[in-house]
Amino acid sequence: MDIVDKKTVLIVDDDSIICEVLNAALDGEYNVITAHSGEECLSRVDEYKPVLIILDIDMEGMNGYDTCIKLRAEQHTMPVIFLSSCDSLDERLKAFDAGGDDFLSKPTDNQIILRKVQMAIQAKAARDALVCEKDSFESMAMIFLDSMGESGTLQNYTRANFECPDYKTLLDNTLQTTRHLGLECHIQLRLPDGSISCTPNGQTTGPLEESILTQASTMGRLFQFKKRLVTNFENITILIVNMPDNVEVAGRIRDNIAILAEIADAFVKSITLRQRAQASTEKINRANLSAGSAIEILRQKYRAQQVETRMLQHDLIEQVEKTYIYLGLTDKQEQLVTDVMKKCSERILELFEQSDELEKQFSIIADALKPESTK
Repeated sequence: MDIVDKKTVLIVDDDSIICEVLNAALDGEYNVITAHSGEECLSRVDEYKPVLIILDIDMEGMNGYDTCIKLRAEQHTMPVIFLSSCDSLDERLKAFDAGGDDFLSKPTDNQIILRKVQMAIQAKAARDALVCEKDSFESMAMIFLDSMGESGTLQNYTRANFECPDYKTLLDNTLQTTRHLGLECHIQLRLPDGSISCTPNGQTTGPLEESILTQASTMGRLFQFKKRLVTNFENITILIVNMPDNVEVAGRIRDNIAILAEIADAFVKSITLRQRAQASTEKINRANLSAGSAIEILRQKYRAQQVETRMLQHDLIEQVEKTYIYLGLTDKQEQLVTDVMKKCSERILELFEQSDELEKQFSIIADALKPESTK
């Protein structure tokens, strides 16, 4: 990936070694820049416009908390991941109170660093998209209020669908709104995995009606033939079968139905986005559950290996001592061999004791990957 196409990530830490480690973890995916103080961070943010900041807490001068508070006061909204060697609940609460989005404890794995950065940037992009979508809907609703005689009906339709749970509800709401406008309509919603349609009385369309709507979807944005008007957007076709003869009323209906179809089209996209996000979340939860199970299996195997190794050491010493009678060793030589084996065995046991920290890490990771409902 060319450097001009990479997103910029700012690493802020007064420890140059930590900066190099983080740079190595991210350099392949992002354009990484560094700062060694809170003051330098603030100046580099304005200069480079990073999409994310990894911010050390314990720095001389302006610490990480104060730096983040200053960033938020200056209306910078990029994600901030705090970095600290002290991983306590109090530190994490202070980090979130200061405006942080996530927390990394030192030292940490390069893959975890990269994954957290990727997820934070993706989450920020999703939030921005939803805000833009919401602003777009609200702006559209205001235009209806100012310019259309039937704006109240259209506004109610928009409000009713902000939290629309599924495509069928959207289809029913759209049909109900056309009835409030005095129209008899066939409606087709085109979805990622097919389409759903209804007749003016709310029944599901038959094969002939479905084929007519599919053909009508190719007739351009607006197409009128006598008392029939077809309105098309990417994900919706509305076929009106009772257009009035009055030119003024017909013109207002054309305007309103075009707006209604555009809003419905936007809501189809919104529901699709929401359902995909939900499916993605469920997939991540399943992956976390599988990862937690795998870690638990590894932990159990590790424990079993510890027990088996201890037993093998004990058996080894016993077997060697039993062979002394055949080796013709003096008592002093036998004792020397026994002492050497016991010393090595004790050293191995000491290493096992030191590896208890690995067992603790297994527990921490396994607990972190458990679903909230099982904790």
